[in-house]
Amino acid sequence: MMSDNKNALASYVTFRQLFKSNTNEIFSIILKFIEYIIVQRNWQSFRAEEIQKALKDEFEFDFPEAVIKTCLNKSELLTLSHQVYFRADTITNKKDTHIIKYFDEAKRLSEVVISRLNNFILEHEHTVDQNSVIKSFADFIINDDRKNNYSKYISAFILKNKDDDEVRRYIELLSEGCILYTGLNYNADISNSMIWSEPIVICLEQEILFYLAGYNGHVFKKLIDDLVKLINEMNKKAKKYVIKLAYFPDTKKDIQAFFYAAIKKLKNHSYPTVEQAAMNYILLGCTEEADIIEKQSDFFELLSQYDITEIDISNITNSELAEYNAIDLKLGLELEEQQIPYRYIYHLNNISLLRRGSDTTDLKKAKFILLTETRKILSLSQRICSQESSKNKMPLAFTMGAITRRLWFDLNKGFGGNDIPSSMDIWIKSQLALSTELDESIAEQYRKVKSRFESGDLDEEGVKRYIIALKENYKTPDEIDSINVDDILFLIKEESIEELQARYVENERELAEIKRENIEMKEYINEKDSLIEKHSEDLSSKDTEIKLLKKQRSDDLHDQLEEVTDELNDQKKRRISLEKYCIWLNRFLDFIILLIIGVMIFEITGLFYRNNEYIRLSMGDEYYMTIQVTVSTLIPIGGALINKHWSYIDWYNRLSQQLVNYCFYKKMNNINQKISKLESKKRKINEKIKELKV
Repeated sequence: MMSDNKNALASYVTFRQLFKSNTNEIFSIILKFIEYIIVQRNWQSFRAEEIQKALKDEFEFDFPEAVIKTCLNKSELLTLSHQVYFRADTITNKKDTHIIKYFDEAKRLSEVVISRLNNFILEHEHTVDQNSVIKSFADFIINDDRKNNYSKYISAFILKNKDDDEVRRYIELLSEGCILYTGLNYNADISNSMIWSEPIVICLEQEILFYLAGYNGHVFKKLIDDLVKLINEMNKKAKKYVIKLAYFPDTKKDIQAFFYAAIKKLKNHSYPTVEQAAMNYILLGCTEEADIIEKQSDFFELLSQYDITEIDISNITNSELAEYNAIDLKLGLELEEQQIPYRYIYHLNNISLLRRGSDTTDLKKAKFILLTETRKILSLSQRICSQESSKNKMPLAFTMGAITRRLWFDLNKGFGGNDIPSSMDIWIKSQLALSTELDESIAEQYRKVKSRFESGDLDEEGVKRYIIALKENYKTPDEIDSINVDDILFLIKEESIEELQARYVENERELAEIKRENIEMKEYINEKDSLIEKHSEDLSSKDTEIKLLKKQRSDDLHDQLEEVTDELNDQKKRRISLEKYCIWLNRFLDFIILLIIGVMIFEITGLFYRNNEYIRLSMGDEYYMTIQVTVSTLIPIGGALINKHWSYIDWYNRLSQQLVNYCFYKKMNNINQKISKLESKKRKINEKIKELKV
């Protein structure tokens, strides 16, 4: 039995913290708490039951005595004699600071989170019973039953604070600590796996089979997939088919009837009720009867792939087994008055008959169990077990989470990996809790609407408004998150249906107004369309005219461009010719000037020869003449070739260039001006052509 006060919650968090730092050895963690008690109370000797009581008083831990003894016997610091444990000298009197540290921090976090939870509830309720809140919070975290006084607010609070680091850390540690603690009821030593050895058949209810097919969303699909995975792992470790999945014959008939109902709805163009998510899934994408028949075939093929078969119950109809009936006459009458569906009673009774009076308290030896998420079946199962006359000490029905946790512990999975089952995820659990609350609220409100219609208090149009309002606000677990939790809480309220209906009426009024405005707008648009059409014809004619004018203008511009280009090319040719002529003339002048220089040198050297008798007598006329001609020729020419910068070369170059420029400057300048103007004109014509194209 788990406690539900703040100290207990802090203890579970501390338990998880120590588990995290002690390599998943639970017995060593419990020993730390035991040693803490021994040191704190300065015990030299004690019995197991004394330790058990002390742990209860100090930490609200209610460990079974067998678990206490398992831990004490594994301690090397204790000796046992005549059921009395004696303390070794090696146990110091120093308290474990880790426990104190973790416990104090956990108590602080518990105070903070519970205080914030109370404030959150006060936002929706007038008063809050703090003790009841703590109990409900502990109940929600610890138990599979997601329904208690404050469960809807607790689950909403958890989802709303998913991104709050402090709250998230606390809730995760608390959740995992509670899981570890409850796991000790299955296996006192988590370091050792517990392989299932006795055959057990798990009978799946219809909703579980639909979860497996994904008809109710991703969350439910993940829950059953996690369970199937652990079942397969246990079968593998057991080296035999120890756990088998099955369903009752009438479950198969109900499923077939469900698909037949889908066909009728498709033919009648009707829609499923609000809470029938599976029906919505089946009808999705179906346009004819054959589509639904194919989905039905695929569904049963899926069950075959998972090796889920129909169970044979022909051997439990024998009257000799009557003593194993789970429900006596008195309880049967009570259930009839409470309008409990017969299927719930029938399936639970089948499990009891199949067990034939098995009185085991160990789940793995139960032989037959019913797997369901239907709250009324689970509640009825607990009622049957609590009867004095009941032969069933083990509940007849279990949730997916309960079986998953048991297998997870027995397989020694721990918290080290990323494959922790979804049913052990507190955030998914919160989604499921709110989804269940919403489903029940919508179903109840739907029944009220139906009753009002049958009594004549509500007409068909009114029913339609209510149903549409409910449909628009229905949410699967997958669709519930931190953003819309407040909306979900509103929808769960009994009076929400009236407000939703009022909203629908208001929306209908606004929609009618919008339709009227749309009609007026259409008329206005039609009128404008007529005018536009008329103008379009005129514009079309003008457009044709404009196109013709543009083409004509384009042709003209291209003709102009061609003319300008031809003239420009002609002027460039003239310029090239003139440049060539100037170069030739310049070279000719150079030749004339050099010739003049040569003649001048010739005359000067001749005069020198004639006036110098010594040179004339020593050289002779012919020899000197040869020298004279050579010098007068080679000096100017050689000088020009050897050094261009001789003064006389610069002189005659300048002279020749000036002569050429003087003769042809005006003509060359005129040509250049014409070329410049033609190029500018050509550029402007090209720009006009581009503009015309745009």
